[in-house]
Amino acid sequence: MEKHKEEIDIFYLYNVLVDRFKKFTKFGFNILHFVKKSWIIILVLILAGVGYGYYIFSEAGIGKESKILVRINFDAVNYVYSKVHFLNAKIGEKEEGKFKDESVPKALAKLTDISIEPVINLNDIIEDVEPNEPTVDGLLRYLEFEFDEDGEVTSIADTFKSEYNYHYIELHTNSFAQSDIIDKLLAFLNDNEQLQEFKNVYIQNLKDAIHKDRKTIEQIDEVISIYNEGGSLPSPRSEIFVVDKNFNIAQLLTNKVDLEKEIELYKKQLVNSKDLVMNINQPSLYVGERSLLDNKMVYYPVLFVAIFFLLAGIRGLYFSLKRFAEN
Repeated sequence: MEKHKEEIDIFYLYNVLVDRFKKFTKFGFNILHFVKKSWIIILVLILAGVGYGYYIFSEAGIGKESKILVRINFDAVNYVYSKVHFLNAKIGEKEEGKFKDESVPKALAKLTDISIEPVINLNDIIEDVEPNEPTVDGLLRYLEFEFDEDGEVTSIADTFKSEYNYHYIELHTNSFAQSDIIDKLLAFLNDNEQLQEFKNVYIQNLKDAIHKDRKTIEQIDEVISIYNEGGSLPSPRSEIFVVDKNFNIAQLLTNKVDLEKEIELYKKQLVNSKDLVMNINQPSLYVGERSLLDNKMVYYPVLFVAIFFLLAGIRGLYFSLKRFAEN
C-alpha cells in the first residue's frame, strides 16, 4: 500500500513539473512572439536610450575622483575646513555649470562634490603635552573612539579636529576635468594674505633659529679645539660662551648633539611649512569603480525597454481581466 502511495506521489510531482515547464515554455514563447511583433518599437527605444545616454554623458560624463592627503600648517585647520564647506555649498548652487559667486575661481567649476576629514593621530593631540602631566590621562580617558576590524582608530570626537596635522580632501569632478584641477584647488585654499604673512614670519624664525644653533655649534667646536690643545680660553668678548677651564666637556658635547638634533627638527619643519595646505601624496584624477549600469548609454536603453515591457504587461493583464469579467 505504501509503495503504491509513493508511486502516486512521484507521478503527481512529475505531472506538476511538466505542467510548470509547459507554462514556462509558453510564457517564454509569448515573450519572443511579443518581441518579434514589437521589434521596431524596441529598436527605437534602444536607439533613443543610447542617444539620451550619450547626451547625459556629454553634459556631465562619467565623473572622476581623487583623494588628496594634505598637511595643514599654522593652526589653520578650522579655516581650511570652513573654506572647503563654503566651496561645497557653492558647488550645489551652480547654474549651467558656472558659479554664482565670483569669489570662487572658474577653474573649479568642474567640481561636483568635495569633502574633508582628518587623519586620526593621537600623537598630534598630545605632542605639546608633557607625558607625565595628569591632563594626558584625563584627555584619553574621556575621548570617544571608534575602531575598525584591525583595531585602528577610525573616528574620534570632532572637538580635536583642529589638532590633527594631516587630512584627506576627497573631490569628485565631471568627466572633462584634468588632474591640474587639484593644483587649482590647493591654490584656492592657500589664498589668504594674512596666513601667508604668518607663514613668512614663521619660516624666517625657523631660519634664524637654525643659524643661531649653527653659530653656537661653531663656538662649541672652537672651545673644544682650544681645550684639547691646552690653550687659554678666550674671554667673553670673543663671543664664545665658556665659563672656565673646569667646565664639563661631556656636558658641552651633549649640548652640541642636542643642538644638531634641534637643527634637524627645524629643517623638517621648514620642509613641511612651504604652504598653508601642502599636497603630500600628489594624486591624479581617476574614474572610480562603477557598475555596467553606471554607463548612461547602457542604463537608459535598459530603462526604456523595461518600462515598455512593464506597460505592455499591464495592458495584457488588463485585457485578460476584462475577458475574464465578460465570460
